[in-house]
Amino acid sequence: MFVLISLTLTGQYVGESEFYKTLVGSGFGEFLFVFALSLAVSYALSILNVPLTQLYEGYFFKQSWPGRLMTLLHIQRKEWLDLRLKQINDTTQVKREAQRFHPARSQSTTPWSNPKYWEAYQQLVRMQTEQAVLRMEKQTYFPVGDELVMPTRLGNVMASFEEYPVRSYGMNAVTIWPRMLPTVLKSGYAELVEREKMGFDFFLNLSALTGFLALEYAGLSLYFAARMNVAIVLAIVFGAWVFYRLAILAAIGFGTNVKVSFDLHRNVLRKDLGLVAPLSFEEEVAQWEKYSSFLGLSDRRDKIAVADGLFAYERPAPPARVKASRHLKTHAESGSKRK
Repeated sequence: MFVLISLTLTGQYVGESEFYKTLVGSGFGEFLFVFALSLAVSYALSILNVPLTQLYEGYFFKQSWPGRLMTLLHIQRKEWLDLRLKQINDTTQVKREAQRFHPARSQSTTPWSNPKYWEAYQQLVRMQTEQAVLRMEKQTYFPVGDELVMPTRLGNVMASFEEYPVRSYGMNAVTIWPRMLPTVLKSGYAELVEREKMGFDFFLNLSALTGFLALEYAGLSLYFAARMNVAIVLAIVFGAWVFYRLAILAAIGFGTNVKVSFDLHRNVLRKDLGLVAPLSFEEEVAQWEKYSSFLGLSDRRDKIAVADGLFAYERPAPPARVKASRHLKTHAESGSKRK
């Protein structure tokens, strides 16, 4: 679809080039060109999935001055959410007034007609609704640590669910997730994760292709005709923004499934990795932190030092000859007693 729309918008310019005329030559050649170009774009999107995702997260420009400015704006929004939630939590007078004028506690014969009760109750409902909305925004769109805040909203959504295993269980999601995949595949839960991941990749690819289409149309129009239709460019850019917002919503669903994967499969993963069974939740968190640091080490000596007491090994059974000697000894003792 992208290739067809791109050729529709820019075909009048591309068709004028001698390279295109020589390459296509005929109607069948044009069909082969479109087919080959479609395969090339699809293959490029498949191998560039990780860099494209990192680009939209803001990794490539986080240290630049636009990236630092965008990151600062997100940090200020996060700080405002914390401040507003604290103000709502500290405001207890409204709750007291609502309880004071509650019909079950009021001495009035017609408490429902008391305007103070309704005013306090409506204010309490508004504050609780705002608190729920702000808390959901903070948990979904921002990581806990300010050092993990990214320049883009998509980057913050990804950082939020990548931080969840570390914050909850001490598990480094980036290094442990590839080792979690076989366990998730065996349980069948990988189908749900893959479904959400496909939706996220689909909208992210559409956003990237639509943005590239705007650049392509603007560049070819200015090069061949020295003018361009600004309305078409703005419409294409708006479409890229819409697909980006849909990719954020898909990333939220994908992140939820990733969180659930760690909740449900971490004990099975521990057995598959051969780790010692912890006796408490505190020991489990310390164990996953230790294993995460073990994976981050490159030197074998450092790994040996960290792995002490981390893995469970089965001790071999005593040799058969030891059992035989014990049997003979017992038999000899019984014979001497008989004598």
